[in-house]
Amino acid sequence: MNHIGETFYSDEELRGINFKYLGANVKIKKNVGMFFCDNISIHDNVRIDDFSIIVGTGAGLVIENNVHFSARAYLVCFGGIEIKCYSTFGPNVSIFSASDNYTDAFLSNGTVDDKYKKLDAQKIEVGPGSIVGSSCTLLPGALMGRGSSLGAHSLLKTNVEEYEIYAGIPAKKIGQKEKFNSEILRLIDS
Repeated sequence: MNHIGETFYSDEELRGINFKYLGANVKIKKNVGMFFCDNISIHDNVRIDDFSIIVGTGAGLVIENNVHFSARAYLVCFGGIEIKCYSTFGPNVSIFSASDNYTDAFLSNGTVDDKYKKLDAQKIEVGPGSIVGSSCTLLPGALMGRGSSLGAHSLLKTNVEEYEIYAGIPAKKIGQKEKFNSEILRLIDS
């Protein structure tokens, strides 16, 4: 059977890109757009699927081991994004570590001189073993603790503590997960 859309960059092709750091067994689809790669660190066993866009400007991006981004992820890294190991992202996830100000008397878009804009830029961190459901948006300053979950179609601009489950617009706590067992803790802490 013939298949289309299954082409990943080869290891040799990825090594030819000026990443800040590139680990082993990294799988990035050939239709992924990545910009300012010199601010992007990707560790071992990472997969980034179709039509994702990563803009590595500013403080950049760190993706630790064993992270999977499903199709159509969009990451704006200006304020810094750190994705801890064994995290999973559903399709259509957007992570904005920088955003224009929408409440004060400023303008907003890429054609406007910076003196007429006000930028909110804050680091975003997604803890180890976290799950971000499809079509979620994380805004500047969002923090997800170890083993936390964010339900599909949620908007997060707050802190989610370890093993908490959040969902909604804006995201609110809706539950608590069981803590990882000792075997999983050893795996993610190694």
